[in-house]
Amino acid sequence: MFGISRKKIISNFDSIVDFAELKDFVNVQVYQFSSGMLSRLAFSIAIHLEPEVMLLDEVFYAGDAGFREKSKKKMMELVKGDCTVVMVSHQDDMLKRLCNRVMWLDEGQVRSIGDTRQVLREYGETMST
Repeated sequence: MFGISRKKIISNFDSIVDFAELKDFVNVQVYQFSSGMLSRLAFSIAIHLEPEVMLLDEVFYAGDAGFREKSKKKMMELVKGDCTVVMVSHQDDMLKRLCNRVMWLDEGQVRSIGDTRQVLREYGETMST
């Protein structure tokens, strides 16, 4: 699964399930999970892979507020470590907390790329006019 050895999956199983807060659902077939449960599980698996690069698309919309906050803290750890994170987000506060560079795409075209606060300022000015 995801290029991970069976041994690594088994050794991380409890930690993955605990982080995803799915302990009560370990005997439920994955196809019966809600989309939120699947998102939590996928994110938990991904962070336990110790990736060099992580691609995330609006990942912090899944789960309740407590899970989102826990996930944000984990992302901060990854960003401060050796992991490069490329993420899609419309949450300015999250971008400010996690990113030192951002790219603003508008209909598939790069409008701006650079310092997070500067690009967000440009975006905000454009959206308010």
